[in-house]
Amino acid sequence: MLSKVRKLNIADFSKVNKDDIAKIAASINPTLDELQTLLKKGLTVEKNLPFSYIDITVTVDSGNNVTNSTSFPVNLTTSVRGLQVISAKGVSADAEVISCPFIVYEQINGIIKISKVTGLQPNKAYNLTVFIYG
Repeated sequence: MLSKVRKLNIADFSKVNKDDIAKIAASINPTLDELQTLLKKGLTVEKNLPFSYIDITVTVDSGNNVTNSTSFPVNLTTSVRGLQVISAKGVSADAEVISCPFIVYEQINGIIKISKVTGLQPNKAYNLTVFIYG
């Protein structure tokens, strides 16, 4: 967090540059004030960016292809830019996550269809929490 923002002060510059600095300061200083206000009020992803979370259960084969039907609607104000697994847990005790899961998907008419998920053991079910970026 910014503790203090230093704005352009015309007095800090030589007389030769004061007119130009005054013009620049008139543009930059209000923006710095607004940025500082936003950061002090707790600018967050939840309040300021289009996103969604979803919990899904997937099973993959040895080629990382999803074997159960995994599609869902997304109601964001923008198109989906990406999916990120933020939590992965095996349904059974022997289902371990091998590496960071990566999702391959397509979006058609507001529906996300997941076709592959890497990083999981084949033929075992996993509960994934997915962050959907808009």
